Amino acid sequence: MTTYFLDRGGRMTLPGNKFHLRVDGAGGRVAIDVTHRDHQGLSSGRRDRATVSRITQRTIIAAVPGDGAPVFRDGARVALFIESDDEHGSEPLTVEVVQQDVGATFRAELARLTPVGNRIELSVRAPDQLSPRALAAFRTAHELLGARTRPHAVADEIDIAIDTTASMAARLTDGSIPALADLIAGVSRAAGCDLRDVRLLGPLADSIAAEPLGTLADRVAAVVGETGVGIGRSTGVAESGNGDDVVLVVTDAPPVERLDTGPGVRHLVLSEEPIAADAPAQTGIVPAHLTATAVTAPTVPDQDAATLRHLVRGLLAALAARA
Repeated sequence: MTTYFLDRGGRMTLPGNKFHLRVDGAGGRVAIDVTHRDHQGLSSGRRDRATVSRITQRTIIAAVPGDGAPVFRDGARVALFIESDDEHGSEPLTVEVVQQDVGATFRAELARLTPVGNRIELSVRAPDQLSPRALAAFRTAHELLGARTRPHAVADEIDIAIDTTASMAARLTDGSIPALADLIAGVSRAAGCDLRDVRLLGPLADSIAAEPLGTLADRVAAVVGETGVGIGRSTGVAESGNGDDVVLVVTDAPPVERLDTGPGVRHLVLSEEPIAADAPAQTGIVPAHLTATAVTAPTVPDQDAATLRHLVRGLLAALAARA
C-alpha cells in the first residue's frame, strides 16, 4: 500500500469512493465528525474512526473533543489518516494529513472531500493568519458553539455588502466597518463558513476579496476611505438565491419599502437604538461596541470580553443556515 503525506494548503485526487478515516490526537481524546454540505452528519458518537462512501457533494472531515469537553484544550494536536477502498480494483492508498493545532476549538476542520469527475479531491485548508481582533472573535465563537447542546447549522459561503450611501457617513469614518469585517472574519472561520468577498453598495460599486483574512480590516478601511459616500442605493446587489449562502448587508437602516429579497439576506444594522424583536433577518449592532473591540494583547479585558461575546453571539445567529 502506498502512503502519501499532505500538508496544510495541499490537495490531491484519490481513486474510489469509499474511505476509512482515523484521527489520532495528542493532548486529549479526539473524535471524528464528518458532515456533508447539506449539513447532514455522516458519523455518530464520539469515535476516532469512521467510514464514508458514495460521496456526491462536498464533505468536511473535522475533529471534535472525544471526552465531552466543549472545546479542545490549548496545545491539542490532531493528525488525520485516510485509506482509500476502491471496489474497482485500484491499488489502495493511505494519506496522512499533517498534524494540526486544534487548541481552543470546538470543531476543527481537518480536510475536505469533493467529487471531481470520477475521482475524489482531498484538500486541506491553508492555515489562517487572523488579526488579533479576528482571533479573539474566533476563540469566542468556538466557546459559544462548543457550549451548545444542539448542532448549529451555518451558511456555506458568506458575502459582506456595505451600504455606502449618505446616511452611513459617520459609520464609514469611525472605524465601525473595518472592525465589523474583522469580527465576521473570525466568526465565519470558527463556524466553518467560507467568507468570499466584501461588496460596496452605492454609486461606486467595488469588491474586496476576503482573503487573506488577516489584512481584511485594513483593506476594507482603505477602500471605504477612498470611495466616500453617495446618494441612492443600487438595486439587486444583495440578492442571495441559495438558502445555504448568506449575504450580510451592513447598513444603518434596511429599506422601508422592501427588505432586499433572497433567502440568505441578513441585515446588520449599525444603530444606537434597539432593533424590534420581531424584525425579520435583522441584527442590531451598537457602533461603539465595535470600536471597543480593538485587541492588542493575547487576553481580552473582562468588560471588553463581555461586549465581544455579545457581538459574536449576534453574528452567529446571522450566519445560521435557513431552516
